[in-house]
Amino acid sequence: MARRRRQANEPLLDQKRIVVVALELIDKVGLHQLTMRKLAESLGIQAGALYWHVKNKEELLGLLVDEISSKITWPEDEISWKEAITSWARSFRNILHRYRDSAEIFNNSTFSSSYNRFQQIENLFYVLSKAGFRDEDIPWMASMIKNHILGFVSEEVRFHKILEKKDQTLEELGEEADKMYQTLSKDSFPSIARLSCYMTNPNWDREFDMGINVLLNGFTVNLK
Repeated sequence: MARRRRQANEPLLDQKRIVVVALELIDKVGLHQLTMRKLAESLGIQAGALYWHVKNKEELLGLLVDEISSKITWPEDEISWKEAITSWARSFRNILHRYRDSAEIFNNSTFSSSYNRFQQIENLFYVLSKAGFRDEDIPWMASMIKNHILGFVSEEVRFHKILEKKDQTLEELGEEADKMYQTLSKDSFPSIARLSCYMTNPNWDREFDMGINVLLNGFTVNLK
């Protein structure tokens, strides 16, 4: 691939521009195809010049996590701790869907040292602490919430990739799956036969909120 020349009106290279172009490149080719060489080519520079600003892909992932985290919002109104975390979790999920492979970006970033990511963690710790949970429990609880959000979005993305690969709508795939489930022996699999209509007709928003509610309601057992 020929290296693209930087246009005269393009901004000078800095970490902010590198992050913007990296997210654009991921949107085109996906995280697994992202390399520092391809990123340098997209920026119109030599790879060596890129390493002056970002030392390796691990640091790049940290910068991407920081940029994505900066878009996640917390409610400004005085509401209960459960409502605040639920609102934040929905924002987190929505922002992850804005950027291709963003859940993978978070999962592949080994340790975040970015301001915006730390701010999200600080806010979550604060809300849980203010609610009255023990200090030793708060990091575990925060990790459970994070894992639910990232895992849920990963499953949504995987599901939509199946739809794209099969060139089907959600309704068409559901009908196909339901027919398969109905061929099963109702004597051997009575529960699957009864529940197949719900398995093949997902309500992502309700399922996501249910997961958050189950976690938060379960946490109340450990209130001081």
